[in-house]
Amino acid sequence: MILIMKGLALQGLERQEDAIAIFDQAFELTHSDDTNELKENAVTVLYLKSMALRQLGRLEEAIVAIDQVLDFVHSDSPLELRDTAVLGLNMKGLMLDQLERYEDAIGALDQVLEFIDSGDPIELREKAVMCLNMKGLELVQRERHEDAITTFDQVHDFTHSDDPMELDEKAMMFINVKAFALQQIGRLEDAEAAFRSAAEIRPNGSESWNSLAWNLLLQNDDARLPEAEEHARHAVELDSSSSSSLHTLSDVLARRNKWAESIDCLDRAVREGGKDWCETVSADLTRSFIVAATAGHAQEVKDIMKEADLNERMEPLWHAIRVELGEKLEPLPAEILDAIKEVRRRIAEPQLRLNNE
Repeated sequence: MILIMKGLALQGLERQEDAIAIFDQAFELTHSDDTNELKENAVTVLYLKSMALRQLGRLEEAIVAIDQVLDFVHSDSPLELRDTAVLGLNMKGLMLDQLERYEDAIGALDQVLEFIDSGDPIELREKAVMCLNMKGLELVQRERHEDAITTFDQVHDFTHSDDPMELDEKAMMFINVKAFALQQIGRLEDAEAAFRSAAEIRPNGSESWNSLAWNLLLQNDDARLPEAEEHARHAVELDSSSSSSLHTLSDVLARRNKWAESIDCLDRAVREGGKDWCETVSADLTRSFIVAATAGHAQEVKDIMKEADLNERMEPLWHAIRVELGEKLEPLPAEILDAIKEVRRRIAEPQLRLNNE
């Protein structure tokens, strides 16, 4: 214990190399067949050593230290030992992800669940919920949506009806990501049910209502547009500065031909979100601008883009809108002209369809 305290003191002084040497000394005094109390010292030393190695950027060595923890901890070990193993494996998953060893990272997160039981105290079950979230997000990023959905379903195994609201809210976040995964593979009705479940858990949060509205819009059923508008408006009422919610409401209103309010919401979304948000949602924002221009609101789109300094970030769209307004273009590079043609083709498509009907 004295050596552990000394190592911690050295870590506090940012003397990581010296701390690692002390932790190695302390580990030499331990054995895998020690009493549980001594095993706790061993796993603590290994965990602290791995943290010091991670601080130094020596991730492979840090991972080896975490793997040594598993020599001392099993699924039926006392709570304190399992808790340290869980912390270590979570950190191992993060380091493997940093090393771009994504499948190994998912494997490390799977190992976490071997040390947590549904009957454990909330402090440990909460770590299982967080681990499942990390794994699910990793799977979504790898576009393994079916596996992600299965992972998020496991969250229910580690939550109880009498848990504090904080854990329910974390579970709600995971349900939202699960719903997104369902949406990605075209299971829109299942996604809708998941978003509704998340909204019920946290009725005062705008995210789930916004997602539910967007999901209804994706279902392409005009009969459900009033419901989509209701949920989108509710999301904006709950958070009037949410660019995402304002953008969704704008799209819903556009589908309902309520153009004046749709344009206003789109303008507010861009102003609230700023350049970073516009960059993040560039593809969706471009689509919304094109739809508005198609409906005869090219001037309003140009005004929004100019006010937000999007003329350079969305240069092909900017020039395409100018052409739609009858402006003459200055000489531009060939690749920009080609992009402008593509944008104008997208603007013209709905009009051509209407003319042929």
